[in-house]
Amino acid sequence: MTEQSPIPFRWIQNDAELLIAIQDWQTKDFIVLDTEFERTNTFFAKAGLIQISDGEQIYLIDPLKINDLAVLKPLLENEQVIIVMHSMSEDVDLLTHVCDAKLNAIFDTQVAAAYLGYGLSLGYQRLVQAVLGLELDKSETRSDWLERPLSNEQLQYAAGDVFYLVRVYEKLKKELVLANYYDAVMQDAALQIDQLAEARLLPDSAYLKLRGAWDLPRAQQELLQDLVIWRDNLARQQDVPKGWVFADALLIEFSRYPPENLEQMKRAKKIKPKSIRLYGSELLEVIAQRSREPKQAFVLIDRPVKGRELESFKKLKKELAVVAQENDLDPQLLASRKMLESLVIHTQRNQKANLPTMFTAWRKTLFGQRLLAVLQA
Repeated sequence: MTEQSPIPFRWIQNDAELLIAIQDWQTKDFIVLDTEFERTNTFFAKAGLIQISDGEQIYLIDPLKINDLAVLKPLLENEQVIIVMHSMSEDVDLLTHVCDAKLNAIFDTQVAAAYLGYGLSLGYQRLVQAVLGLELDKSETRSDWLERPLSNEQLQYAAGDVFYLVRVYEKLKKELVLANYYDAVMQDAALQIDQLAEARLLPDSAYLKLRGAWDLPRAQQELLQDLVIWRDNLARQQDVPKGWVFADALLIEFSRYPPENLEQMKRAKKIKPKSIRLYGSELLEVIAQRSREPKQAFVLIDRPVKGRELESFKKLKKELAVVAQENDLDPQLLASRKMLESLVIHTQRNQKANLPTMFTAWRKTLFGQRLLAVLQA
């Protein structure tokens, strides 16, 4: 087959065929998996196509013809089968929802490419070009994957995603093993899976991500938590984007200056009349019914790193640059700004002697003690 030849694939359009294929995939060392979906006007992504390659054959699964995609759960949770993805977060979010599964043993080719010096956060097309030297046609990227029938161009585009990713994976894996970074890539994926799962399982903590509200007094942050929980639950139940209810910035404003009626609510910047019409009265009820008693064990949003903490952050960043140079890695790959700030907050503000979870595994071994020594100096 030449690079221009049509890519053969097998359609799976009923439950019986899918169950047989799953049994076969569970005997493989790895599968390559990709999805096509739509998420323009819904809370949950809607699967339009699922592509799988076992290294020998390509399968295109039509989710619109399958009664229950949860049959994929044993495969996705099988720790003996490496699941290869590129930039996995959105695919994991989709599969977790439609399959009720917690994925295991993920190999993310975007992360792997970063460890090998191909570049940070490479898109799929640039990855294939960098690793295989091939130019791919991405004209179907914006296709409507819920429309049927799918065109031949769409099907070839979808099949190509997993066809080339098999070759990318095989090449990257060999290079990672030689560079002794394979375990690090797998550990990073496992950490990301845990973080995604934690975000889903701890909805009461979602307000902590609204860092722009750090300066609100405790009572107003407690109100913000109530508003975020209400908004997120409502969006989930109605399957609409959270911003269609009320955007994060508006929830912060309503916590800072709680409106008492719809007329006051209308004065908020960039508020949508439809949001007021559909959800305004209910939001006012949440505000009116909030408890005036302080919540037990309430966690405040982290304030920005400033002053002495900022000086510590700068020292950590400098030490990290030395570690990165010693190991021929990008400093951003070793630890992002957010990770370094979290380390400062964890050890200095909260007086913890250990490393936070995100610095466990290979990071702890490679440079964890060096960073702690910087903070203790």
